[in-house]
Amino acid sequence: MKSDTDIFYSQSQVSREFESGIDIKYLISLIEVASDTYNRQKINASKFSLFLSTLNNDSENSTILPQKLESSTILEISILDKSKFISKYKDFFVRILKSSNINNEEESGAEHYFNFLLEKDKDGAIKLLEEIFISTLTRESLDEDLQVSILRLLCNYDFKELSPSAQLIATSAYSINSIRVKSVTFDLFGHWANIEAYNMLKKYNEPQEPWLKMKYKALLKSLKIKYDIY
Repeated sequence: MKSDTDIFYSQSQVSREFESGIDIKYLISLIEVASDTYNRQKINASKFSLFLSTLNNDSENSTILPQKLESSTILEISILDKSKFISKYKDFFVRILKSSNINNEEESGAEHYFNFLLEKDKDGAIKLLEEIFISTLTRESLDEDLQVSILRLLCNYDFKELSPSAQLIATSAYSINSIRVKSVTFDLFGHWANIEAYNMLKKYNEPQEPWLKMKYKALLKSLKIKYDIY
């Protein structure tokens, strides 16, 4: 039996939608419709626990209802919930990341879709982004395009918005043997442009490539001037 997501987004259908140039906002509206059934079936452990606690305040119910859900049960439900979230949206999000022209001047399809995911489940959306980035490190071949797209996507958010995941991704990206990836990593630190970004940046080894070295030194210098560091 096909899931609601499968019905709306088979691989061939997604390909046709991208080829025909359908607005990404329209695609998201379809996903929102497809998500209704999923959301109705989803277990919200914290609300259910609160519901039980409220009922327990009634003396008539206090002997027949548990005081609260076991913390291990809530954790298991939470992990399962995140796993379903990632499984539901991962393939389509990767496709959008690879297809979007991400920049800081206007909202790209990837940014619009990521904002949609953040509104649905911020922790799940961030976990999804982490998993996609990690997958680029564990594969045999280097997927520079996807890594660059993720870093450019992060350039649309403040330092604390996706902390600490964004910082961990940036740190990992700097260790990748790719001039393109390292260059966009510097762009991300330049976007953050705060004292925390400066403190992180100065702990990295200076790049050996002449062009990257120049960019690295210029970025450090601009942050020193901004924060009167001598």
